[in-house]
Amino acid sequence: MNKRTVLITGATKGIGYAATEYLYQQGYQIIGIAREKPVQSFPGDFFALDLSDEKATTEIFEAINKKYFIDGIVNNVGIALRKPLGEIQVSDLHLVLDLNLRPALQAAQIFMKGMIDRKYGRMIIC
Repeated sequence: MNKRTVLITGATKGIGYAATEYLYQQGYQIIGIAREKPVQSFPGDFFALDLSDEKATTEIFEAINKKYFIDGIVNNVGIALRKPLGEIQVSDLHLVLDLNLRPALQAAQIFMKGMIDRKYGRMIIC
């Protein structure tokens, strides 16, 4: 069996980096995505990408799809705007929903065909 490859968004901090380290230690090949290159060494291949940019996200995901067989996706990227309820603007909601959900949809649409063809795939939204 070939080594499984997992793409992790938000891979350089917090839960995303913990997932990166854990999966790497379990023998997975890691493809990490985050806005900025990690300060520490990264245990896998890393792509700097601001996932709030829909077009750039599509371009990088398609480039990754041509180079790797993605077996799993950990959709970890996300933001929370902490404001009192009365101060939240509809534009804040749009920003949060866009970044927290759209990249997961894009990843599913781009990588799912390969998973179906290989009869193996996993997707997680954190």
